[in-house]
Amino acid sequence: MNSMVNQAKVPTMENRKKETSMVENSTIGGYRNDGNTKMKKSTFVKVNMDGTPIGRKVDLNAHESYEKLAKTLEDMFLETAPSVNPSGSTALQLDMLNRMTRHSKLLDGSSDFVLTYEDKEGDWMLVGDVPWEMFLTSVKRLRIMRKSEATGL
Repeated sequence: MNSMVNQAKVPTMENRKKETSMVENSTIGGYRNDGNTKMKKSTFVKVNMDGTPIGRKVDLNAHESYEKLAKTLEDMFLETAPSVNPSGSTALQLDMLNRMTRHSKLLDGSSDFVLTYEDKEGDWMLVGDVPWEMFLTSVKRLRIMRKSEATGL
């Protein structure tokens, strides 16, 4: 009976079509190939902050600009949880409105920290020095660095 179960099946035309379709839909070279269309896959990079022992990862393709990326990183590393007062969700709504309208402290220099990145060549640079599209192709990892240590970048 085991000999009948272990017999290999002869591949049919339907099986070959499925295999070909699976290869066409695979991820190739950073792009997802769906037949004729190509979509950029997510680009996760590590983010570390000076003085914080735990790093995180962020998807750069989920952001459209330096400002949105910096706000996300501020929310991850610099912001504390919003306080809830007895009036209910009004404080939370005001906090969300403030987060949406404020400028990034990491980019405008009003924080004790600056946002830097390591490029593919291993050089550390300030975020915002090159156009966003060029940044996406050259960034290897991010670091939220103390301003005092970022002199010379």
